[in-house]
Amino acid sequence: MTSVVTTRRGAVFNRYGCEALAIEALSEKLGDPRIPPVGAGQAWGRILFTSGTTGAGNKAIVNTHE
Repeated sequence: MTSVVTTRRGAVFNRYGCEALAIEALSEKLGDPRIPPVGAGQAWGRILFTSGTTGAGNKAIVNTHE
């Protein structure tokens, strides 16, 4: 199931088969948002899309946290 972090008003996502997670309810469980969580080095850190200079556009590349 796909999860969407939204506000309580965004519960409309439930209609589309998504689990709507209200940020208001999560903030207490997640702790201080100014302190980023530590991720595993091999975990995906960023997904970038290339410009297609080789002919095929919109190729995705993945960077890890390392």
